[in-house]
Amino acid sequence: MKSGRPLAMWIGEMSDRQDWLTFREMLRGYRKDVGMSQVKFGEVIGYSKAYVCDIELGHRNPSVQFVEKFISGMNMSKSEGEIWHRLGAKANGWEI
Repeated sequence: MKSGRPLAMWIGEMSDRQDWLTFREMLRGYRKDVGMSQVKFGEVIGYSKAYVCDIELGHRNPSVQFVEKFISGMNMSKSEGEIWHRLGAKANGWEI
């Protein structure tokens, strides 16, 4: 992962902002922070650039499967994954 900061530090900052940032904003920020284009990011998690772009633009909400593949593809810990699951649920208007 290409990033100027350790993932744990990014996740800590993300936790502080997750109440007011949307899933799409957090996803875009994460992807850019790790230095991936939408094409490369999509390849890593098993989705097309168009699908990633649609989520980042808010044209599509993240499915549970998308969140799972994102967490797995980026080798996140359980606690990091839980943050993303909460954000994904919030994006879809689901109760947690």
